[in-house]
Amino acid sequence: MAEFASSFIRKRRNRSSASLEREKSVSSEVTSNDNSACDHKDEVMEALDKIGAIGKQLNTILDRLNKLDVIEISIKNIEKNPREP
Repeated sequence: MAEFASSFIRKRRNRSSASLEREKSVSSEVTSNDNSACDHKDEVMEALDKIGAIGKQLNTILDRLNKLDVIEISIKNIEKNPREP
């Protein structure tokens, strides 16, 4: 009976130390996942900022192209209806 009890206690200790090691590895994985999640959020926010900046530049380019279209239409109108001196 004493051998059974000591065997049971040894198995119990082995299980609890293995469980403790598993818990440590799981907690370190969770911590690393949290850090990587923060890194991904930072990357997403940085990408969104860049997209916003690119959008502003595209709007500026489109405004300039619109002005060129207006100038082109004006020139065509002048060519169609030239003023006689």
